[in-house]
Amino acid sequence: MKTQVIIKTTILFLLTIFAITLPSFSGKKDDPILLKATLFTHTNDDDKDHDTCIFVDVTSSDGQSLIAHAANGDCSSSDGTQYKDDSEHQFDLQCDGVGMKKEGCKKFNVNIHQETHGGAGHDTWKFNAKLVLHFSDNTNIIAKEDGVVLVNNNASTAFSAP
Repeated sequence: MKTQVIIKTTILFLLTIFAITLPSFSGKKDDPILLKATLFTHTNDDDKDHDTCIFVDVTSSDGQSLIAHAANGDCSSSDGTQYKDDSEHQFDLQCDGVGMKKEGCKKFNVNIHQETHGGAGHDTWKFNAKLVLHFSDNTNIIAKEDGVVLVNNNASTAFSAP
């Protein structure tokens, strides 16, 4: 009797393992899911002041889903948040679409705007931008825009992934 219980338990365990791994044996793979979003910038020949804040919204191609965002990015009273000429910077956005399928992220839209000196100042920032969405299968979708020029408060740019 004890042997029969062990055999039944073993068979049930093996069937469970087989059911879990069946998609990988059949060649069927789930659509990869979104893990994180990162903004990369290269400042050209006009820097971002330390107290100019970066705002980013990443939406689905139809504009209906917020994928990721950043508010008040890389701004403070510290000189460490100044993006000097010919410098590279990056930061991760808050990922609002964690678990979103890769298919739903294709051709995503990016909107970047700046708030200068708490909304009361002037700043011109010239840069190249790259927004990368990272997925569970170690692939990425990338949107890039070169030659961006944001002048003063609430200046913005928008671009999309191909």
